[in-house]
Amino acid sequence: MPSSTPRAEEQLNLFSRTAEELSLFLEKISGKPLILSITENTHSLISVKWQGKKTRVRISSVFLQAGYPVLAEIGKLIAHGSTIPTPLVRRFIRENITPKITDKVLPCTTKGKFFDLQELFNAFNESYFANRITASISWGRQQKRQGRTLGSYDHTRQRIIISRHLDKSSVPRYAVEYVIFHEMLHADIGIAVKNGRRVLHSPDFREREKGYKKYAEARKYFGDK
Repeated sequence: MPSSTPRAEEQLNLFSRTAEELSLFLEKISGKPLILSITENTHSLISVKWQGKKTRVRISSVFLQAGYPVLAEIGKLIAHGSTIPTPLVRRFIRENITPKITDKVLPCTTKGKFFDLQELFNAFNESYFANRITASISWGRQQKRQGRTLGSYDHTRQRIIISRHLDKSSVPRYAVEYVIFHEMLHADIGIAVKNGRRVLHSPDFREREKGYKKYAEARKYFGDK
């Protein structure tokens, strides 16, 4: 008769990914008792020190969003050291960690020539998100050429960046609002993970995005891309 106890990967899928739960999972995979610390360090993402019977592990909070295959590979790394290959971990880092050197010196600038981001953010936070979004918001740096990115959300620093190319009299207010709403949704929903890879625009995300009152107009303005 098969056991009713979930396998390790099934148990992990049930986790809310707290430090305690992740520690138990990595202990199961590595076979070692751990002292686990979750950090906000985006430079030293994984640190393992073997100290007698205990193994001290420091891991970036970004891995709380990783899927079973990635975390299982980290468990094997803890067990066997840096001699084992870690292609899934390296891919996850490439896809989820983008160095933002300028963020350290870039202040939050919310007032533009035509739009006040903080005013729009606060109104949306109250009307759509019950004031639960704690991220900061800022205009991005001025660029000579217009890029394709109109907005972005850095979940590590909890900061929404809006392109200054939207701060023009020719840009409708609803278009700016839509980009802000889109990035606030990222902050609210987080990053879904499927088969070890992140899914930024899940079906739930796309459905909630339609809740913006001028969704159709905004999509038409941006060419429905």
